[in-house]
Amino acid sequence: MNTATQSRARLAAGLMLVSLALACGPDPEPFAPDFSAVDAEIESFRAETMGVEGISVVIVDREHGILHTHDAGELTHDDEELLTSTGMLAATMVVLGLVDEGRLELDAPLAGAVPWAQSQPEITLGHLLSHSSGLPGMSSHGFNYPAYACEWDPATTLSECAQELFAADFGEDRRPPGEVFQWGGGVWQVVGAAAEEVTGEPWAELVRQRLGEPCDVPSLRFVMPPFDPGAFDGNAAALPGADNPSISLGAVSSAEDFAALLVALLQGGRCGGQTVLSPAMIEQMRVDRGSTLDLGEPYGLGWSLGYDDDGRA
Repeated sequence: MNTATQSRARLAAGLMLVSLALACGPDPEPFAPDFSAVDAEIESFRAETMGVEGISVVIVDREHGILHTHDAGELTHDDEELLTSTGMLAATMVVLGLVDEGRLELDAPLAGAVPWAQSQPEITLGHLLSHSSGLPGMSSHGFNYPAYACEWDPATTLSECAQELFAADFGEDRRPPGEVFQWGGGVWQVVGAAAEEVTGEPWAELVRQRLGEPCDVPSLRFVMPPFDPGAFDGNAAALPGADNPSISLGAVSSAEDFAALLVALLQGGRCGGQTVLSPAMIEQMRVDRGSTLDLGEPYGLGWSLGYDDDGRA
């Protein structure tokens, strides 16, 4: 992947995740904030930063939803982009919806609901979503960890890959669950495969039913990104679906559609009049499970945590 394309994809995904979530209360007068200064700053940054082909910013608000969009350069808020790790948030929303329904449990051994998970009998869904399962992560063992090779195999399925890597012999690389924070990695295939196991539905259908349709985000899908970054030209819309999509790195969405998911989280888990995630489960996402661990950092379920002036995540 060339530097310009890599920067473009990384900035697009990052800016979607940090789109301003303004938690404003009801206002008796029309709510029409002026974002011209923000737009000017974005234009200036793009013009002055080498290798940045385009930036799209979407600003969302708890009460008013999507407030403002601004596109700079060769990128629009309707363009489909590869979200890479930002897409873990969407995957987390899908799976926690199953916890709301009682099909999965957050802090009980996954093996209680998924028979093939007996190979790692102590690991919970909460461990997987907070990168604390004790299995090797990308941050600790790199992108090409051998035991996770099936994540990039188009000839296998999500379930087959999850079972293969969960049964792998990790040797000294394995740590007890809940002891160390090791971000990323192929273990997220287990998250998607567990959802398939308890519902009998393929991952693509779960994403469509639970987020795509109720939240009106048709661009959201999961693919298998090219293993060789140099083979990716930045055109996420051309990436095909897969029977073995990457759950941790393969989400694709437009900026505007991803912003709609942020609005849903701000508005108590509701999309288009439907509840896709309970307020109680959203609060669970905000609980810091990472800071006290070895190599830890503030991390909840599916996202890193920041704190406001009142200490609220």
